[in-house]
Formats: sequence, C-alpha cells, structure tokens
Amino acid sequence: MNHLHALAVTFLWGGFFLFPLIGHAQSTDLPEVNQEIIAYVDDHMNQKIDRGECWDLLKQALDNAGADWDFPNTWGDKYDPYENTVLPGDCLQYSNVVFKYKKGNVEYTSKAPKHSAIVYEVISPTQFKVAQQNANGVRKVKLGDLNLDNLKKGKIVFYRPRK
Repeated sequence: MNHLHALAVTFLWGGFFLFPLIGHAQSTDLPEVNQEIIAYVDDHMNQKIDRGECWDLLKQALDNAGADWDFPNTWGDKYDPYENTVLPGDCLQYSNVVFKYKKGNVEYTSKAPKHSAIVYEVISPTQFKVAQQNANGVRKVKLGDLNLDNLKKGKIVFYRPRK
C-alpha cells in the first residue's frame, strides 16, 4: 500500500455540514460499533498495528468490534457526508487526494494515492481529527487533522461501520 506523503508536519483536512456532535462524542451518543472502534484506537495509540500499514488499523479495529466489512477497503456502508451525520468511529478511504493549504506565508501540498483512516473527533463541521498509521512514514497509530476545504483533487469515501 502506498504511504501518505506530505511536505508539512500537520495535515489540515475536513469539510462536512450539519454535525450536531462537536468534539469527541459521549460514548452513549455513538452506535455500539463506533464506540468499540474508538476504544480500540484509544487502547492502541502510539502502537504499531500489524505491519503498520494504514489499512491494518481499520482492519483490526473493525474486526475487534465485530463489524461486517469487505476486503480490501469497503469499511461498512458508504454514505455522503454532506447528507448524513459524520460520527467518530466512521472509516475513510482516500483515493488520489491532493490537499493544498497555507500557513502564514508558506504554501503546503500533501498527497495520498491511497490511504485509510478513522474519524476520531469532530472539531467543527469542516474539520476532524483522524486516527491513522503509516502517515509521514510513521507506522504507529497517531492523530492527524482533516480539513476537506483543502482537498483540491481526488476523493475521500466515508463509511459507517456495521455489525
């Protein structure tokens, strides 16, 4: 699997509307399978899962939660984040994405031919924390930022895990 490459230390990805649960949702606000996925991420933060590939994190988190998913990367029920609520524990599949953004006077570009991540926290309707591994060459579970307003090319597919 291709690695997530970037020219900046922090990724800023995101871009969804109408999210009533801002922040790391209370466990009772989430479907059970999403709760179990977030608990798995919390229990494995800063650890290498399997080979350290990005999709290894999703595979193990979904299997641990008893979720129904299809190999290689259909992580549940596909949905449109502009028409549905995005929840912590939902899964993301990136395809040929290019993000561009400015910090101060410096312009950054980050690319990912293929990458998988888990929504960890909603910061605003357009920004999220994502749990991922094999990002920036780090093969351990870490949090990154997602701001879809900076998505210039490619697509990110959203999946709601199911049992």
